Amino acid sequence: MQAKLGDRVTEQVTGMTGILNAITTWYSGQVRVGILPEKKLGKDGLAPQDQMFDNTHIKVIKAGVHKPVAVPQEALDHARLGDMVSDLITGFEGIITSETVWLNGCRRLGVRPSKFDRDGKPLPAEYFDWCEVKLIKRNALPVVPATVEPTKPLRQKPPGGPAIEGDMRKFRGF
Repeated sequence: MQAKLGDRVTEQVTGMTGILNAITTWYSGQVRVGILPEKKLGKDGLAPQDQMFDNTHIKVIKAGVHKPVAVPQEALDHARLGDMVSDLITGFEGIITSETVWLNGCRRLGVRPSKFDRDGKPLPAEYFDWCEVKLIKRNALPVVPATVEPTKPLRQKPPGGPAIEGDMRKFRGF
């Protein structure tokens, strides 16, 4: 069963259990999910923090524990992965490379600029609520479905001959 927002889940590598509170889809096709532990406030008075994991390692314990708030259709149609957008306040401009949908119905967009810093390094992505950006160009970078090529063995033939006994350094002339 595929995990959905609001499900109680466990991450199979670490064993972390909690409520699936976010789903992030990346331009590359990768999907990561946020798990919020079902714990009370810590001794320090702080709420537990969610952690992000690959969706392939998630197992549903109980579906529908919390009902997610629906993301408005307007939010889904406004801008998509691969679109060029600009922040309405700062003018920050770039391509949407990730989108996160939260349990509370919020949709946040990761926007990567096509500019570099003075050392020639790419600038980091910034994150905006969907309603904070205006669409500049639809499909500025068309999304290509992720494909994984099957791996090929390094050797086509099995190795031949008996194993060499003794010190390999002497055999190789070291």
